[in-house]
Amino acid sequence: MPGKPDVYVEGPEYETIALIGGSCAFKSIHEVAYANNLLDNVGMDTMSGGSTVAFAMECYQRGLITKDDLEGHELRWGNIDDFEHVIDMIVHRRGLGDALAHGTKGAAERIGKGSIHFASQAKGMEFSGYDTRWYPAQLLSYCTCDIGAHHSKSWAITADIELGRTSRPRSTSMPSTTSRAGTPLSKSASRCPRRYGTRTAATTSSETVGPDASSISHRDAT
Repeated sequence: MPGKPDVYVEGPEYETIALIGGSCAFKSIHEVAYANNLLDNVGMDTMSGGSTVAFAMECYQRGLITKDDLEGHELRWGNIDDFEHVIDMIVHRRGLGDALAHGTKGAAERIGKGSIHFASQAKGMEFSGYDTRWYPAQLLSYCTCDIGAHHSKSWAITADIELGRTSRPRSTSMPSTTSRAGTPLSKSASRCPRRYGTRTAATTSSETVGPDASSISHRDAT
């Protein structure tokens, strides 16, 4: 990428592509690989880290956080420089980075302004890379798993797949493509639900994963 050093990573694997690439609206696999390497180097989980930055991007889009909260920077969808800057803020716990270091739920509790309603998490664990509007068993599993929306400990999508094979013919249309304001979304909005505020959120009153930066560092450690 222009202006960035070359990096080499194994993968990126599916969840990293989904939670960094899709959620943050990166258009190039090279950007995903660069962000993957960045998080690896600071010991941050790519799933929870990517999801938390995407949540912050949505807060910025909605005007809930501003340049003043970001040390004069923006936090735009698909912008690798903005992504890199906010990760540096998180790592060093500077300003808003201290709130984001608590993960999506912890950040929403600190930012307030209704942001918890579009925070994709359950029990403080960020959703893995599945749109649970298609997979009700997976969504129920996310809500009831002891540690929330974990990508392997909360795994019921096989039940949804089997149900889809044996029940009525599956629709080829996307689920609801209407925004919260009631206006139709474009096809690109449907494919990128984080960007347009149509994410399924399963929020609870349970504790966050952890009280510090480790909250988004070691997904499998809980």
